Amino acid sequence: MNHTPLRIVLLLSFLAFGMLADASNYLQEYPESKLLLISMDIPQKELLGKPDERPYRVAKAPYVKVLISNNSDQPVKVRVVDPYYQNRPRLFKNGVLVPYRPNIAELTKKKDADPQFVRFGRFLSVSAYSSIDLPEVDLNDWYGTLEPGSYRLINRYRLAIRGPWTPDSEPLFFEVLDKH
Repeated sequence: MNHTPLRIVLLLSFLAFGMLADASNYLQEYPESKLLLISMDIPQKELLGKPDERPYRVAKAPYVKVLISNNSDQPVKVRVVDPYYQNRPRLFKNGVLVPYRPNIAELTKKKDADPQFVRFGRFLSVSAYSSIDLPEVDLNDWYGTLEPGSYRLINRYRLAIRGPWTPDSEPLFFEVLDKH
Protein backbone atom coordinates (compact mmCIF):
# COMPACT_ATOMS: atom_id res chain seq x y z
CA MET A 1 0.00 0.00 0.00
CA ASN A 2 1.35 3.43 -0.97
CA HIS A 3 1.13 5.95 1.92
CA THR A 4 2.78 8.83 0.05
CA PRO A 5 -0.47 10.76 -0.70
CA LEU A 6 -1.55 10.41 2.93
CA ARG A 7 1.84 11.65 4.14
CA ILE A 8 1.65 14.64 1.79
CA VAL A 9 -1.85 15.54 3.01
CA LEU A 10 -0.73 15.24 6.64
CA LEU A 11 2.40 17.30 6.02
CA LEU A 12 0.41 20.05 4.28
CA SER A 13 -2.16 20.01 7.09
CA PHE A 14 0.55 20.46 9.72
CA LEU A 15 2.11 23.33 7.75
CA ALA A 16 -1.25 25.06 7.30
CA PHE A 17 -2.09 24.61 10.98
CA GLY A 18 1.29 26.07 11.95
CA MET A 19 0.73 29.14 9.76
CA LEU A 20 -2.73 29.66 11.21
CA ALA A 21 -1.33 29.31 14.73
CA ASP A 22 1.32 31.95 13.97
CA ALA A 23 -1.35 34.35 12.66
CA SER A 24 -3.54 33.61 15.66
CA ASN A 25 -0.64 34.30 18.05
CA TYR A 26 -0.02 37.64 16.35
CA LEU A 27 -3.67 38.63 16.74
CA GLN A 28 -3.67 37.52 20.38
CA GLU A 29 -0.46 39.44 21.05
CA TYR A 30 -1.74 42.66 19.43
CA PRO A 31 -5.54 42.39 19.21
CA GLU A 32 -5.85 46.11 19.87
CA SER A 33 -3.95 47.11 16.72
CA LYS A 34 -7.18 47.30 14.67
CA LEU A 35 -9.29 48.69 17.51
CA LEU A 36 -7.07 51.62 18.51
CA LEU A 37 -7.23 54.76 16.42
CA ILE A 38 -5.10 57.88 16.51
CA SER A 39 -6.52 61.37 16.13
CA MET A 40 -4.88 64.78 16.33
CA ASP A 41 -5.81 68.30 17.25
CA ILE A 42 -4.03 71.59 17.74
CA PRO A 43 -4.32 73.01 21.27
CA GLN A 44 -6.25 76.27 21.47
CA LYS A 45 -3.19 78.18 22.76
CA GLU A 46 -1.48 77.55 19.40
CA LEU A 47 -4.34 78.96 17.31
CA LEU A 48 -4.59 82.44 15.85
CA GLY A 49 -8.30 82.10 15.07
CA LYS A 50 -11.28 80.62 16.83
CA PRO A 51 -11.13 76.92 17.75
CA ASP A 52 -14.07 76.08 15.48
CA GLU A 53 -12.53 77.72 12.37
CA ARG A 54 -11.22 75.26 9.78
CA PRO A 55 -8.58 74.98 8.63
CA TYR A 56 -6.81 75.97 11.82
CA ARG A 57 -4.63 79.05 11.52
CA VAL A 58 -1.26 79.18 13.28
CA ALA A 59 1.80 81.46 13.27
CA LYS A 60 4.42 78.69 13.37
CA ALA A 61 4.84 74.92 13.39
CA PRO A 62 2.44 73.95 16.17
CA TYR A 63 2.47 71.37 18.91
CA VAL A 64 -0.08 68.72 18.00
CA LYS A 65 -2.17 66.94 20.59
CA VAL A 66 -2.31 63.19 19.90
CA LEU A 67 -5.23 61.12 21.21
CA ILE A 68 -5.68 57.38 21.13
CA SER A 69 -9.20 55.93 21.05
CA ASN A 70 -10.08 52.42 22.16
CA ASN A 71 -13.00 51.17 20.08
CA SER A 72 -13.22 47.81 21.82
CA ASP A 73 -15.36 46.63 24.72
CA GLN A 74 -12.26 45.84 26.81
CA PRO A 75 -9.70 48.11 28.48
CA VAL A 76 -6.34 48.16 26.70
CA LYS A 77 -2.85 49.07 27.90
CA VAL A 78 -0.77 51.24 25.60
CA ARG A 79 2.95 51.58 26.11
CA VAL A 80 4.42 55.09 25.87
CA VAL A 81 8.15 54.80 25.28
CA ASP A 82 9.64 57.29 22.82
CA PRO A 83 8.01 59.86 20.53
CA TYR A 84 10.57 59.29 17.75
CA TYR A 85 10.07 55.54 17.83
CA GLN A 86 6.30 55.54 18.19
CA ASN A 87 5.09 58.45 16.01
CA ARG A 88 5.39 58.71 12.24
CA PRO A 89 3.94 62.06 11.27
CA ARG A 90 3.70 62.83 7.58
CA LEU A 91 3.28 66.49 6.73
CA PHE A 92 2.24 67.65 3.27
CA LYS A 93 2.35 71.16 1.86
CA ASN A 94 0.39 71.59 -1.37
CA GLY A 95 0.33 67.79 -1.74
CA VAL A 96 4.13 67.43 -1.44
CA LEU A 97 5.63 65.49 1.48
CA VAL A 98 7.72 67.73 3.74
CA PRO A 99 10.89 65.88 4.85
CA TYR A 100 11.90 65.55 8.49
CA ARG A 101 14.83 67.64 9.64
CA PRO A 102 18.00 65.61 8.82
CA ASN A 103 18.81 64.78 12.46
CA ILE A 104 15.23 63.54 13.07
CA ALA A 105 15.29 61.42 9.89
CA GLU A 106 18.53 59.81 11.07
CA LEU A 107 17.20 59.34 14.61
CA THR A 108 14.01 57.58 13.46
CA LYS A 109 16.02 55.27 11.17
CA LYS A 110 18.32 54.30 14.05
CA LYS A 111 15.43 53.67 16.43
CA ASP A 112 13.58 51.56 13.85
CA ALA A 113 16.69 49.52 13.10
CA ASP A 114 17.73 49.03 16.72
CA PRO A 115 14.76 49.43 19.11
CA GLN A 116 16.62 47.92 22.09
CA PHE A 117 17.91 51.45 22.71
CA VAL A 118 14.35 52.72 23.09
CA ARG A 119 13.57 53.37 26.74
CA PHE A 120 10.84 51.17 28.24
CA GLY A 121 8.55 54.02 29.32
CA ARG A 122 5.20 53.55 30.99
CA PHE A 123 1.82 51.99 30.29
CA LEU A 124 -1.40 53.95 29.96
CA SER A 125 -4.72 52.23 30.42
CA VAL A 126 -7.41 53.13 27.91
CA SER A 127 -10.90 52.18 29.05
CA ALA A 128 -13.36 50.55 26.68
CA TYR A 129 -14.85 52.99 24.15
CA SER A 130 -12.81 55.94 25.42
CA SER A 131 -9.85 58.14 24.47
CA ILE A 132 -6.80 59.47 26.27
CA ASP A 133 -4.07 61.95 25.44
CA LEU A 134 -0.64 60.76 24.38
CA PRO A 135 2.42 63.01 24.48
CA GLU A 136 2.21 65.95 22.07
CA VAL A 137 4.19 66.03 18.84
CA ASP A 138 6.21 69.22 18.32
CA LEU A 139 6.16 69.82 14.57
CA ASN A 140 8.93 72.41 14.89
CA ASP A 141 11.18 69.68 16.27
CA TRP A 142 10.33 67.25 13.47
CA TYR A 143 10.28 69.73 10.56
CA GLY A 144 11.85 73.01 11.66
CA THR A 145 10.33 76.34 10.69
CA LEU A 146 7.37 75.99 8.36
CA GLU A 147 6.87 78.43 5.52
CA PRO A 148 3.48 80.14 5.22
CA GLY A 149 0.94 77.97 3.42
CA SER A 150 -1.61 75.20 3.78
CA TYR A 151 -0.63 71.88 5.37
CA ARG A 152 -2.10 68.42 5.86
CA LEU A 153 -0.79 66.22 8.68
CA ILE A 154 -1.27 62.47 9.13
CA ASN A 155 0.20 60.36 11.93
CA ARG A 156 0.38 56.74 12.99
CA TYR A 157 1.50 55.32 16.30
CA ARG A 158 3.48 52.20 17.16
CA LEU A 159 1.73 50.38 19.99
CA ALA A 160 4.70 48.52 21.47
CA ILE A 161 8.40 47.92 20.96
CA ARG A 162 8.63 45.94 17.70
CA GLY A 163 4.83 46.12 17.62
CA PRO A 164 2.35 47.08 14.91
CA TRP A 165 1.35 50.56 13.84
CA THR A 166 -2.14 51.94 14.24
CA PRO A 167 -3.95 52.83 11.02
CA ASP A 168 -3.21 56.33 9.73
CA SER A 169 -5.03 59.11 11.55
CA GLU A 170 -7.60 61.27 9.86
CA PRO A 171 -5.82 64.26 8.31
CA LEU A 172 -5.40 67.45 10.30
CA PHE A 173 -5.49 70.58 8.14
CA PHE A 174 -3.88 73.85 9.17
CA GLU A 175 -2.53 77.01 7.65
CA VAL A 176 0.67 78.77 8.68
CA LEU A 177 0.13 82.49 8.23
CA ASP A 178 2.77 84.97 7.14
CA LYS A 179 4.12 86.75 10.23
CA HIS A 180 4.59 90.11 8.46
